Formats: sequence, C-alpha cells, structure tokens
Amino acid sequence: MALFAATVEPLDLIEWTEQAPAFNIKDVDAREQSVARQFTKPHIYYVGAYTRCACGFVYGQPFPPPDNEAEEAAARVSVAALRQWLHDRIEDLGEVELYACWEGDWAADPVQRLHVTPEYFGGDAFALGEKFAYRVTRVA
Repeated sequence: MALFAATVEPLDLIEWTEQAPAFNIKDVDAREQSVARQFTKPHIYYVGAYTRCACGFVYGQPFPPPDNEAEEAAARVSVAALRQWLHDRIEDLGEVELYACWEGDWAADPVQRLHVTPEYFGGDAFALGEKFAYRVTRVA
C-alpha cells in the first residue's frame, strides 16, 4: 500500500531507518510522478508507517491478522503519528490532500473521495481505503 500527501508549501522530510522503523515522509521518486494527477497541491510526498510503506497503517482488522502484538502496537503508533502529523500540518497550512493506493496504481482514478479531519485516522480499528482520496481539514 502507498500513501501520498500533497500540500501548498514544502515540508520537512522524516527519514525512515531500519534501526528505528517509524512514521516517515520522503519525496516521491521518478516512477511515482504520475500520482500528481490526484492532487491540486504542488508539493507531493510519500508517507510511510513503521513498515516504510503504508502497509503499516492498519490495525484491529480481522484480515490480515497481525503477525504479533508488537506489530499491532507499531501500527497503532504509526497511525497515531500520521494523525498528529496531519493535525500539525493543518494548523500550518489549512489542508492536506492524501491518496492511498496499491503500489503502481498512482494514476488510477479514486473510487471514493472523503473530506475528513485528522481524527478519522485512528479509533479501535483502522485501515486506509484502496484508491481513496482524502481531503483533510480541521472541520469536515
């Protein structure tokens, strides 16, 4: 799973490291450039969980079950970090656009568009929608 974010202003990157895998933000690479068609904002980033990709932004789901409790906990921490990151960016920029898809589906039309707040990202269970476009603002 891939998650991309777009903003009106450039953002600081958050490096992923194997020694301490966690929430991360990186520039999109050349093969991912087609994802730009999903956004109205010019600055586009790849957003990853503890898994480096967006596959780690899921927990509390019956399928696939987590491999262990530590993985479930890491996913919850990653989603909480995403929620906080969105909250902080919205305070600064007013809105963040997101697009979630499987790797390679960068240019695929969204199957659903949602207008949500950062609080959407969390709860007892969470998973990103496949080919979902999210407009994240302070008030939905």
